[in-house]
Amino acid sequence: RKQFWLMDRDGLRRRARSGSHSSSGSREFESDGTSGTSLPEWATNLNCKGKICSKAGDGATALHSLPGFCDGQSELQQCEIIEKAIAGLPLFRGCSDEACRQIAIQARRSALCANQLLTETKMDHKPMLVILSGCAHLTLGSSPRVELGPGSVINEVGMLGLNEVAEQFKLQPDAPPPCASVGLRLAEATRTGGTFERHQTDVQSLCPEMSLTTGTRNIVSRTCGWLQADIRVGQAGATAAVVPFDLIFRILGEYCDYEIFKYNRKIQVDKYSAILFYAVFPSLPPELVWLIAGVSVMQSFQAGEVLCEDGERKPEQALLVIDKGEASVTKYILSKQPGEATGRDEVLGTLGPSSIIGDVCSCHEGIPFPATLRATTHITALVIPTADLHAIIERFPGVVAMDRLREWTALLENSVPLSSKILAGLELFNSLDTESQSLNRSLGAICMHKFFYAGDVVSEAGDDSLRIVIFGRCRVRTAGSEADFCVGTNSVLGEQCFFGLSEPADCVVTVSTPLAWILCIPKNAFAPIMENYPAFHTHFKKVYEDGCLKKQLETPSFPLFRHCGKEFLAAVQRVMRPVMFLPGQSICIQTVVDSGSMYSVRAGVAVIEIAGIGVVRKLGIGDSFGERAILGFVKRRSASVSAAPGMLCVCMETPRAEFLQALEDHPEEQAFFHRLAGQYEAKGAGASWPMLRHCSEKLRSLLNMYAKRQITSKGSWTTSKGDELPLDGAVLLLHGEAKVFDATGNSRIVAEGSCFGERIFLGYPAEDLRVQPETNCEVQIITQDIINKILEECPNERLDVWQGTLNEMASKAEQELGFARNDPGVLRYSKIFGACSDAFLLEIHKRLKAYIFDEGELITEHTERGDSLLILVQGSATNEGTGSSHPACRPLYLPLGYVCGEVNVLGSSEHYLNTLRARSQCIVQSLTRSSLLEVLEDFPTERHMFERLRNEELQLPQLAITEYLRKGEGFEGASQEFIDIASRGADDLFFAAGEYIFRLNEKCRLGEANMYILLTGSAVVLGEFNDELDQLKSTDVAGEAGALGELTHRGASVRVRPDGFVHCRRLHGVSIQSAVQAFPEHYQCLLEISNKRCAQNEQWVRQRKDWLQGTVVPMLQQCKIFTNFSTELMYAIAQNLQLKQYRSHTEICTAGEAADALLMLMSGKAAVKTQAGAVIGHVTSGAVIGELAVLGILERHTATLKTRCSCAMVSISNDLIWDTCEELQATAQLQAMRRHIHQRRKQMEHGLPLRLLPLDICAEETCARVIALHAERVVISAGDTWQPPSNCLARGSCMWISAKGRANVTLGKLFVLVLSPDSNSFFPEALLHHYKAQVSALSNCEAYRLNRYDVLLAAATEHLPPKWVKHWDQLTEEAMQKTHGRFESVRHVVKMHKKPTKRSSSATGGFNTSEPMLAGIEHTAWRWDSKGKPMLLDQTTFSPESSSGFKSFGSRSLGTKSLGSKSLGSLTVGSER
Repeated sequence: RKQFWLMDRDGLRRRARSGSHSSSGSREFESDGTSGTSLPEWATNLNCKGKICSKAGDGATALHSLPGFCDGQSELQQCEIIEKAIAGLPLFRGCSDEACRQIAIQARRSALCANQLLTETKMDHKPMLVILSGCAHLTLGSSPRVELGPGSVINEVGMLGLNEVAEQFKLQPDAPPPCASVGLRLAEATRTGGTFERHQTDVQSLCPEMSLTTGTRNIVSRTCGWLQADIRVGQAGATAAVVPFDLIFRILGEYCDYEIFKYNRKIQVDKYSAILFYAVFPSLPPELVWLIAGVSVMQSFQAGEVLCEDGERKPEQALLVIDKGEASVTKYILSKQPGEATGRDEVLGTLGPSSIIGDVCSCHEGIPFPATLRATTHITALVIPTADLHAIIERFPGVVAMDRLREWTALLENSVPLSSKILAGLELFNSLDTESQSLNRSLGAICMHKFFYAGDVVSEAGDDSLRIVIFGRCRVRTAGSEADFCVGTNSVLGEQCFFGLSEPADCVVTVSTPLAWILCIPKNAFAPIMENYPAFHTHFKKVYEDGCLKKQLETPSFPLFRHCGKEFLAAVQRVMRPVMFLPGQSICIQTVVDSGSMYSVRAGVAVIEIAGIGVVRKLGIGDSFGERAILGFVKRRSASVSAAPGMLCVCMETPRAEFLQALEDHPEEQAFFHRLAGQYEAKGAGASWPMLRHCSEKLRSLLNMYAKRQITSKGSWTTSKGDELPLDGAVLLLHGEAKVFDATGNSRIVAEGSCFGERIFLGYPAEDLRVQPETNCEVQIITQDIINKILEECPNERLDVWQGTLNEMASKAEQELGFARNDPGVLRYSKIFGACSDAFLLEIHKRLKAYIFDEGELITEHTERGDSLLILVQGSATNEGTGSSHPACRPLYLPLGYVCGEVNVLGSSEHYLNTLRARSQCIVQSLTRSSLLEVLEDFPTERHMFERLRNEELQLPQLAITEYLRKGEGFEGASQEFIDIASRGADDLFFAAGEYIFRLNEKCRLGEANMYILLTGSAVVLGEFNDELDQLKSTDVAGEAGALGELTHRGASVRVRPDGFVHCRRLHGVSIQSAVQAFPEHYQCLLEISNKRCAQNEQWVRQRKDWLQGTVVPMLQQCKIFTNFSTELMYAIAQNLQLKQYRSHTEICTAGEAADALLMLMSGKAAVKTQAGAVIGHVTSGAVIGELAVLGILERHTATLKTRCSCAMVSISNDLIWDTCEELQATAQLQAMRRHIHQRRKQMEHGLPLRLLPLDICAEETCARVIALHAERVVISAGDTWQPPSNCLARGSCMWISAKGRANVTLGKLFVLVLSPDSNSFFPEALLHHYKAQVSALSNCEAYRLNRYDVLLAAATEHLPPKWVKHWDQLTEEAMQKTHGRFESVRHVVKMHKKPTKRSSSATGGFNTSEPMLAGIEHTAWRWDSKGKPMLLDQTTFSPESSSGFKSFGSRSLGTKSLGSKSLGSLTVGSER
């Protein structure tokens, strides 16, 4: 046993030292070897009969054994007391009654001496005591002693060995506990003032201990240890039952209840240790902490769940302690913009573990939460119900001896209103003359405001002062009477003695709530003042004799109730409840829907504020607000009301539900309030029947006269008296919310202002419904008799009522389809409205008319004339085609949202195509052509669109469906009967621009997939990668392979072109299946055609694969970032590319726009432009653009590409490249790309490679950093060779900049020059490519390839090109001249070696001297004007064919010295010197 409890203590001690509370301690608590069904060895060998009792007898508490009976009690009576006491403990919850009974039987009985002390410093592992007779007294600190009678349990904590554990959590003076390091974290937006300054009181009231500056708890103990708790036996002694743990362990083990006990103990210890660890009640001794833990519960809250809500005040509210997770403190903040009455939830801060929420609110159920607390993560919190906490406080008043409660009360004392203001609100002291005001000021000087705590004595026997309970409850105990009673807010105590009408009462008044606010007027100070006001003696006596004192205190003077009877006022007074609002706290908020209560100020001041205006009025004592809300005239508050800053405000609240119930109980008062409602409704407010809003005022008045309003109880379709409400009529919900269940059990929520059962207005019987009110609801019920009676008096409005009811039913049907009320989204079922504006659709929706069709009734008939579009919104119907049937035909069922008559409403057809019949009661929305034309007059864009669509339809030849089919491939030789069956029920479908008729990989099955015939418009067939495979035009058939069941999935997508509509005739799969089954021979013919098309698709797929492997993949592999990518990986990336065609002079991409794909120019030529529009060069076929975008280094294009001719461009999205690598687990390639990103950024930091050149460039220069990002690093190992890629000139020429090592440039086997950082570090790569030379590394080399366009684009981003650009041009020209001369010299050597006796200009050694060596190699595009300012040229190329020698810009000069008449082609090796 000792080992077991040491393990428990160690677990909790570790928790205290670690500074965190978690369930791990509880798991250690369980790891004692007793888990499972078998008991530990030490437990089975334990002698349960002597050890505990002998140890208990050895302590300071003497326990004397008594055999048999005690104080005349029978053994049965004692056992019942013990059993009841044990079974009521949380530890034994769920244990069997027989086990508790055996513990009661076997527990030893002991006599306790008078005045014996039952509490010691070391009570651990001693037995639990149950008082059987006599009593003991508990004294907690300085609070009154509490009697513990028979059935009381003592030392439950000590029996479990938890007193010593609690010592680890005892707060030491000036030493914070470990949990003080977490708590409040303010939102950044609130630290600097603004919202937080306005609502800091709300945050502090929600969690008073949190410091607003540090965000931690201010819980440094102000007391040394716990309150002294002494338990002593009464003067007459007592008898107790001794219940050791060994006895509990043995008996619960015998009855297999020990696992339940152990589980209860674990839960209880978790809560006990949490209360201690978080110092929720830092001054309470362990026994009372254990008692509070017994009524607490550990509760979980999911992210987003509300822990407490702003303004919430419920009897079931609780004190919360966050153990794990975080929650945000939010407040609804109203906008202060003029004319803007909107608001938002603003986060004021975040509360984390150790936060105690609701300290203030737990003092009384009338103190609402000042803000909303919402879980941001999963939260585990300790929940202490306020009602249970109040019961414990009332039983043990010393519990409220909490430092933080008293400190918070000290702050409240500075916020109490002036006593004279409170007295002025009482009729007793209220008069309009100046003398009365002087009296109030004098009395205010002697009045005392005081806050009392639970158990405090407010008034003792013989006290003659007058006391008014402003807030809280008190208990009155009269001498000589065992019964006592409670008085609440606004109660008056001692008034008879105060006015000298009786002697002081022999009673004691104590506080029963944790906190009470009481105003006291001492009589000894009141008498001298009254000597100066003799006229008031008669006034006070008359007021008291008339009973006005009680009346004016208990029933506030609401102007709304001025003409009401006494009984009704008494009923209203009984449901009023006090509410105390902290300084600045919101009472109600503008635009917010709340419970609709009415308030009257009883103490303090409230202010009314309107958004955009500010404070418009102040409300004092006796003022009221909320009258329109309680009568239901408004749903949202028209203004915000809050307690005045710096002052408490106490209001009497009249809840709307209770008010309506009182009104129902007093029908004689209803006429007055109905007249008020009628006056307000005439102004356009209040809930009304939606289908009757366009009816006359007379009809609505008759309805309100005949239809009675009822008030339901929450959860039951009955009145508050329990009477069943009828369900055979239509019901309008005037206030509240209800759930309505239909006959199938489906439910829907009916909100305020909505109705149900309205079909009786059409003469149909009432539906079989069940109603469950979610709140107290106010309803109006109309029966069929009332409807008939009203329509007899208003016969001319019968059709309006009929149509209004149908429109209301259709509106509800649309809501069931997922559309909001008055949402025109139902029109988008018809594709002809797909491109229309929302404003246009709203006007169209207003002109829809609803029709109802009973089962078997025709909705449309074949060849019937009509000009309306019809949308099925409720019910089930069938498509019967032309009306004729065939034995092989199956019925065609129509889905909800089915549309027909589009060609009719367009005016291109006068007859309906098919016969539609209702299978059940159907509701159809209808739009006539005249209504459409009326709306089109105000919308020119839509008018033009519909006119074009109608013209296309009018050009369509009026052919039968069979004629269209015979024009299609495969149907030429089909019999008429086959076509009739296949086309049965074929209907018209419209598809908007860019919409898919069907998509690739859609499931296909014979009898389910449809076939389509294009009548107008055109569409494209798209392959797997959105490549265009074919085009469809009028009379073409699409989807026949899937409709015939040959394919299990669609082999391609068909999409409407983006420039117009497509009108199709749809052949239903059911009809096609019927035709196939009736004529199998024609089915084979159709399959052959389908197989032919499938073969064509397969051939296209093979061609695409060859193109990808032979062209696209090699181009991608030449990119530096894809160097290490395998061919298989490159193919996996390339197969998802999109090939797009561009016309001449079309922009492919624009500088500054988002770059999200890799671009490859497959054919054509495009100009490269700066953001300013200057052309700097061209890219040709093979160019790859966007490597930095793939790496995520640059997010926008740096240049504009504009086509010079027709171009084909391939794009591969960035996400596709990365996702494919991750999907194929190409780890090495992903790491290589990340290293590449790191290398580019490293280049940018060091300004490489421009800093390797003598350009005097700073690494921090923006232009240099941008160029560094584009530079490609080349690494060549010693002995290796390098050649430029084949497409190196497609994206412009590059310059080679040597950074490290030495390498030779060789032409075949001949040496040309040396590349190193010291000599020839700047080398034109275009010459290397042109002469087919290579770079051979003599040592490990490192170099950079820098594209000319990247330099020009970077320089063009500056307002003026950098100064080093001119020097760059000089270096480039010199390098070109020098390198070109060396190559030409080597070429001449080769020619001389091969033909030394003959000098010829013909081709030798593979060279053609007549070939222009550098033609087309682009060069720098900058020059300087006469003033030395740089100018950007459009384009410049080398032209060595010029007779004047090598000039970098032809006739344009860079300002550098040219070579005159020397020809570079004639230079020799020696001439280089």
